[in-house]
Amino acid sequence: MSQVWSILGVCRSGGGTIKRGVRGEERNTAVADSFGNAPVGGGFGPRRAGPARPKQVPAVEPPGQATWRAVPPSRPFVTPPRPFRRRFFNYPRRQHRGLRRWLPSWKFVGASVLLGILAVVGVFVWAYATTQLPVPAGDAFAQTTKVYYADGTTLMGEFSAQNRTIVPLSELPPHVGEAVVAAEDRSFWNNAGVDPVGLARAFYNNLRGGRRQGGSTITQQYIERYFVGKTTTDLMGKFREAILAVKVTREKDKSEILADYLNTIYFGRGAYGIETAAVAYFGVHASELDVSQAALLAGMVPAPSAFDPAVDLGTAIIRWNYVLDGMVETGALTPTERAELTFPDTIEHEVPNLYGGTRGYLLQMVREEMTSRGGLTETELDEGGLVIVTTVNQAWQRAAVQAVRNLPDDRPKNLHVAAVSIDPTNGGITALYGGPNYIKRQQNAATQDIAQAGSTFKPIALAAALASGEHSLSDWYSGRSPIEIGDWKVENIGGRSYGSMSLLQATENSVNTVYAQLNEEVGGVVTRKMAIDLGLPEATAGLDTDITNVLGTASPHPLDLANVYATLAADGVRHEPHIVAAAKNPGDVTVYAGPTTGKRVLDADIAAEVTYALTQVVEVGTGTAAKELGRPAAAKTGTSEEHRSAWFVGYTPQAASAVAFYQEGENGKVVELTPFAGLSEINGGALPAKVWVEMMAAEHEELDVVEFPERPGGASSPPRQPQTDPTASATPTVPSTEKGDDDGPSEPPTPSPDPKTEQPEPPPVPPTAAEPVETFAPPPAETTAAPPPPPPQPTEEQPSTQAPPPPTPTPSEPGTPPPVLPSDSATPG
Repeated sequence: MSQVWSILGVCRSGGGTIKRGVRGEERNTAVADSFGNAPVGGGFGPRRAGPARPKQVPAVEPPGQATWRAVPPSRPFVTPPRPFRRRFFNYPRRQHRGLRRWLPSWKFVGASVLLGILAVVGVFVWAYATTQLPVPAGDAFAQTTKVYYADGTTLMGEFSAQNRTIVPLSELPPHVGEAVVAAEDRSFWNNAGVDPVGLARAFYNNLRGGRRQGGSTITQQYIERYFVGKTTTDLMGKFREAILAVKVTREKDKSEILADYLNTIYFGRGAYGIETAAVAYFGVHASELDVSQAALLAGMVPAPSAFDPAVDLGTAIIRWNYVLDGMVETGALTPTERAELTFPDTIEHEVPNLYGGTRGYLLQMVREEMTSRGGLTETELDEGGLVIVTTVNQAWQRAAVQAVRNLPDDRPKNLHVAAVSIDPTNGGITALYGGPNYIKRQQNAATQDIAQAGSTFKPIALAAALASGEHSLSDWYSGRSPIEIGDWKVENIGGRSYGSMSLLQATENSVNTVYAQLNEEVGGVVTRKMAIDLGLPEATAGLDTDITNVLGTASPHPLDLANVYATLAADGVRHEPHIVAAAKNPGDVTVYAGPTTGKRVLDADIAAEVTYALTQVVEVGTGTAAKELGRPAAAKTGTSEEHRSAWFVGYTPQAASAVAFYQEGENGKVVELTPFAGLSEINGGALPAKVWVEMMAAEHEELDVVEFPERPGGASSPPRQPQTDPTASATPTVPSTEKGDDDGPSEPPTPSPDPKTEQPEPPPVPPTAAEPVETFAPPPAETTAAPPPPPPQPTEEQPSTQAPPPPTPTPSEPGTPPPVLPSDSATPG
């Protein structure tokens, strides 16, 4: 027992107390009570069995000294516990047991909250300092490109990735912006870009199961649409959005933010921005919106498709009232003004069909020209907000479409009609019919389809011959049929033979054999070059250098052939066909203008001669249908081999137009035109001429009558009395146009005085020995039936160097004169 006490301390001999030896022993010294409980000084160690010892009662000692006196023991001694040491992070709390052990102290909670706030603020400050405003989203500036007719005010169509027209806030009534503020962020003018109260309210509402709210301010929504380009839903995205909102608020004026927001948000009905929304819902500009209309639009912002009055009128009214109440709350309206407002009426929503109908062909041509010639990308065209003015006259366009629609209803379903008109002074396309509906057939009949040119190619060969300086309209040729030039056998329509005739008469009546002889002299290479110079592209299908090209073996686009004739109408100056007059960006800067500068490719005197010949086609030849126009006109008919295409192409000094018919078979190949409208055959002088006259009449309705230029040197017409061919019947039967005589008039023309000179001229002078003339005689079997008329004296325009017919008949010369019959291509062309 004495050993136990010696461990705990040193006993004082006189007082019966025990003195504490070290500080640790003082804390660990304990005496068990008589009931065997834990030691008085604490301790959690196991109880040790042993002899009882007396209780120790502290003796009264001077301060600074602790002494103990012995008390008789009442229970066995228990091992003292280990010492308790506090940790820096005392959680769970060791000094407590049970639930208290896991409850943090208020000091711990306070310190944690403080540290959390400091951490959040630190991260926010760091993020704000390192975050830069991003480049606006690609479609933030996207505006609708508008396409107008030539008047610059009548809308033809639009191009857009998003239907948007940006307007400055200064052009909007104040109540438009205030309505949106009342609907979306009533603290907008005062908050710092974020609204903690709004976020808390949205969070609480979402917990309650109400309509989901984001709690985003207008500035935050502006960030989403203007910079991010999409709605943000993730936590990190929302945090970055809040940073950007604060930064934008500090760097931009609130009015600028609101303006960008109004021009960016989606209002439904395909409308992006307040301007297009005003048009879509009320048919007015945003600057004309009243308070009630502005409140309706503002109320639809959260869910435009659902809140549209046409979809859910009840919800739309609730939202409208909510906005107006908010405007009273923000001070934008007085209660009296609010009470006087009524729910506005909206217009019916029509889904736009941009490319539907005939205008789709025009709009597609505008796109192609702006991207190919203008150098714009598709994105720039759809989002650039351009204002494009075309060269198309709306009234003339309507007339061209109606002229095609006026064709008889029994026309074949697979018949394709192309019609195009060009301003010869600048190359602008003033009207174009490319098909009935672009949505159903995205192939433009006027610019993409091709049809064999037939006899409409002959004026090209005529221009090449006259330009050579070795030919004139007074040249004489044999019109017999058939003839052979090398391996090429040529015949006129129906095998009709003619006597000797001038080149002018051969043009009037489209005589194949005469033009075959002419092209043999001129050369297929020269004729092809003239075609390209006048306006046919080098890549035109079938445009080769063979002499057969004179009969129109090439298959051009109708627009290209119209341009050839427009060059003749412009006195030999060629322009590039175009449909865009000018295009400007939103800053009113011209970004593209159509090519209007012409290039002279044919001498004006030569062009005047060709024009004169084509006016005679209208006056007495195969194109008499054009006389219905009631003004000077030059034209040419054309019907290809086996009637696979029919053309009527012509011009006045103010317009050049081409009309083409062709028919597609089941395999996509061109097939023979199926007769309709009571006709046995379809040729260029009938129905195509009818369409041409109707569209040209509309174009010239308000234009002054303008005469063609005078022929060079006041030249007069060559004689109309031709040499004759004995193979021709004395009284030939002339089929009418209705029975398909290729492009011919219903009755054969009879020799008559020239309409220009009023008096017929004598036959040409015979050649001299020094000026041999090549003649085109029929086979030897042909005999002379009658001598030719006496030759005329040479004139300035008919020098003896030209090739008149022989002065006296020979066995190889023509015989009695038959009437001059109309003709067109029978062999290719």
